[in-house]
Amino acid sequence: MTTPGTPILTRAVHTEPNPLTADLAGPTPSKITIVLSNKTRKPVVCQRVSVILPVGIGGSHLTDDPRAVTVKPPTDAWQCQRTVTNRHVRFDITPPDGTTVIPVGDAEQFKIADIAVNSAAGVCYPEVEEITALEGEDPVPRSRAERLPKFPAGKRAPHHRATNLAVFAADAKEGDPPVVRVTRGSSVKVTFTPAPGLARRLHWQDNNVGVPVNDGASWAECGPLERDTTFVLQTVSESGGTTDSRYDAVTVAVDVPLYPKVIVPPGGDFEVHHSSPLRIPNALTVAGRADITGTATVGGLASASLTTKSLLFGGTATVQGATTITGDLTADDVSTAGHLAATGKIKIFQRKSWPTCCGSLPMTTDGFVASTVNGVANLTLSVTGHWTYRSQAAPPYNTASLLAPFAAGKTVVWRVNCPTCDPKTGDDLARTCQNCAHCTSLAASGKVSVYLFQPAL
Repeated sequence: MTTPGTPILTRAVHTEPNPLTADLAGPTPSKITIVLSNKTRKPVVCQRVSVILPVGIGGSHLTDDPRAVTVKPPTDAWQCQRTVTNRHVRFDITPPDGTTVIPVGDAEQFKIADIAVNSAAGVCYPEVEEITALEGEDPVPRSRAERLPKFPAGKRAPHHRATNLAVFAADAKEGDPPVVRVTRGSSVKVTFTPAPGLARRLHWQDNNVGVPVNDGASWAECGPLERDTTFVLQTVSESGGTTDSRYDAVTVAVDVPLYPKVIVPPGGDFEVHHSSPLRIPNALTVAGRADITGTATVGGLASASLTTKSLLFGGTATVQGATTITGDLTADDVSTAGHLAATGKIKIFQRKSWPTCCGSLPMTTDGFVASTVNGVANLTLSVTGHWTYRSQAAPPYNTASLLAPFAAGKTVVWRVNCPTCDPKTGDDLARTCQNCAHCTSLAASGKVSVYLFQPAL
């Protein structure tokens, strides 16, 4: 898939004379040939090619007389429409039926003739715009300016070879070595051998157009650098009628680089390996699903909706919406500022069953004892924690229940009136039940049940 605005067709520009000449004696008749080639792996659909020539009398203009300029399209079937303003002349060249397909490896040629190049030496930038797309996509405008120098008549600059391109710290002194690595946010000084009279541009930080270098300059300060940066110095020279663009490059590494965006290609498996802990100081947003197969330690978790099987918190968890926990939740401290509702079972106390209906036990926590009688007439239950509580099973149902609280540090005594252990009334709780056959049979048959409830520690 192509990037919107990026030309698909490869451009080649040839001028007659080469290079163009700016003569103080008057306009110089010239020609420009533009070849657009399909170097992709698919046919290219083309709806229009436009050529825009800058008009004026300055060094950045091509001609001051656009009326005489003519354009010859690839074939006579192509249509050409001219638009003239005080800044440019534009030629919109349209293929037959409004669309043509350029096969892989083919090219289209456009000849621009009768150009009266003005008398001012300099560099002009004609613009070539294509409305194209790879086959199967929608054509969109794609434009780029082409660099055309105009040299003074009779004067030719020699090729400039040595540039001595290097990068120094911004506050470098004479004799300091070039830098190859800097800290993030540093500014640097890019130095090069001066080249008076030659056009130069410095490209860096994905700048395709580049920054013009002042004539005769020997350095340029660049920064701040956020990530590894390559500096490319473009030098244009001319000799023997041939224009030469020289490119020199130097790269500086940046410690702890900052990337504004990282895009993981969709589809297939894409693994990111990080051997040391990965720190994300700011918010992390996951729009899709996040699967964690190992251990995730969360110091403070804020969630609108959280579904988990097992969740262990070492810090604070703030839940703003619904939370569904299908497994175990272990927390050192849970506080609820508002309403707490549970549709299932909440385990606050642990329950212990005593197999005997008479006995005693010292308690280390607060709690309560629950005991029941089922089917034994005139049987009295009694429990003493701090106070004594009794309940008697009476006809016709012969059932009784007793709920008795106790405090930490007390000894809990529970009993039934037993004709063997206590032949009197069963009220003397100071006496110890011996768990005789009568008491044991009551507990074994389930007619008497005693349970201890304490906090689930």
